[in-house]
Amino acid sequence: CRQISHSTSTMKRTSKSRGRETSGKSAAAAASLAPKKSKGAKGSSKKGDDGHGVLGALVGNVSSFLSSTFEKKHALFKGQFKDLDVLPTHQDLLSLCDEHMLVHPTDVNLCRFNMGRKEVHNPTSDDGDDDMPVMATRDNLNAAITANGLTIQFHQPQRFNPRLQTLLSGLESQFGCLCGANAYMTAKMSQGLAPHCDDIEAFVIQVEGRKHWKLYAPLQELARDYSPDLIKSQIGQPIAEVTLEPGDVLYFPRGLVHEAHTIGEKTHSTHITISTYQRWDYAQFLAASIPQCIELAAESTLELRKGLPLQFLSTCGSIYENDTTQRSALKQKIRELLTSDAVLDAIIDNVPTAVDQFATDFIQNRLPCTSSTSNGDEGAAALGLTSSVRLVHPTAVQAVFMTSDKLVDDLDSETASIEEDAEEEEDDDDGEAASNVVLLMHSAGNNPQTHMMGQSEEEEEEALAIGDEDDEGEGEDQDEEDEDGVAEARYGQGNPVPSSMPLPVETRPALESLLTSYPAFTSVAALQEQFGQAALGLLHCLQDVQLLDVK
Repeated sequence: CRQISHSTSTMKRTSKSRGRETSGKSAAAAASLAPKKSKGAKGSSKKGDDGHGVLGALVGNVSSFLSSTFEKKHALFKGQFKDLDVLPTHQDLLSLCDEHMLVHPTDVNLCRFNMGRKEVHNPTSDDGDDDMPVMATRDNLNAAITANGLTIQFHQPQRFNPRLQTLLSGLESQFGCLCGANAYMTAKMSQGLAPHCDDIEAFVIQVEGRKHWKLYAPLQELARDYSPDLIKSQIGQPIAEVTLEPGDVLYFPRGLVHEAHTIGEKTHSTHITISTYQRWDYAQFLAASIPQCIELAAESTLELRKGLPLQFLSTCGSIYENDTTQRSALKQKIRELLTSDAVLDAIIDNVPTAVDQFATDFIQNRLPCTSSTSNGDEGAAALGLTSSVRLVHPTAVQAVFMTSDKLVDDLDSETASIEEDAEEEEDDDDGEAASNVVLLMHSAGNNPQTHMMGQSEEEEEEALAIGDEDDEGEGEDQDEEDEDGVAEARYGQGNPVPSSMPLPVETRPALESLLTSYPAFTSVAALQEQFGQAALGLLHCLQDVQLLDVK
């Protein structure tokens, strides 16, 4: 699952197709992804769960795991995952070919590690065009396992499985960042992938059969990119070997080198790898936020607005082996700027704005996190003064406070138009420019059928263009297939902007209270008493988009 995002936000990375934790999307397939109805996952998080139950189902004691294991070392949790019916079996995965339009290698990849080399065995079209998508069929996949000794990789099966969606949505709430999944079916007595390391935190859940894993010391701790296929001389001897059986969970941090093969002569292996924290580090946050923070800081800091030295380009470049006088002076000036309290304070003061932008990317790409107690749902509780309420989860929304003279977030144009509409509406009511507004972005409208599969840049531009059209023609071209049939493999849903609603600034205190009091429920009467009628209006808005738990 390669993490990228829209151009103004945290990550913009193109997937390098390795057939590991990569993702992609076929426009043809996307139109057919209608998940089957299924019962809720026993023991997994309900909609709106705080995520602790889901992570606890994988690792047991969550607090201990986060403090002593996460990002630090591998760990085996024997028999920890009790509810294997939540996860797709090999028959469930094969059935997907009967129910959905799946293509190689976007949705399904075939590979094998043989004689020290990884082989890719995806079928090609009859006319020999390697760029033409080929449909995956049950017969071909069954033969890949039974006759050819291959590994079948299903990319992001949560698109088809509501129970797996629920599990991943709970984990996204717990971690506060995106979580993806790949399913692997490996033939008996075989290995699918070469030794390698990934750039994700991995939770491997064994579903069927047995698989033996060899773990090696990382080439770089907490690696920020996955490795090429590695050979034995590069990785040395294993630091651990474990055999997974159904219900076992193996966790290892990004950068840990690993390989795995099935054992036993009678059956194949099926496991699910859940991935998270890809490029979710301080380096990525600073790389994404510092330019914007400096831009905003320059508005209030004269030193940042002063001009550069005359002709510095010709005297300060890399061609000079040793520092020239001019280059030394430039370095010293930059050092002074970066260590100046005034400059540092101005930059750091704008970090909340960068956080809003980072959060916008997460909100628009995560699985929908909605309440099971909202209007229209069976058994939904009515909202009244005797009710108690809470947000479905703080990570399901991002509230951005804005002023009319400066938008403190840097959303792209369509969101900006939403803000302008809100301000114009208040202008009409008040006869003067609105001083502030709260924009509440949320995940309720996100499409789980495209989770972690992304869009090509052309599709994003088309979506933005559609969004700019009048309502009369809105969305009429959304289902058209990409010209090439397969979109670029990219991270996230590819929604141009998250769903959002402008709220009066009077709702801000009540919204802050709901965010900070989670997971506790608060009585509606108490919210009205403390924050007035604005609180009631806010609660109704939240319930309308299934972002409020009511009891």
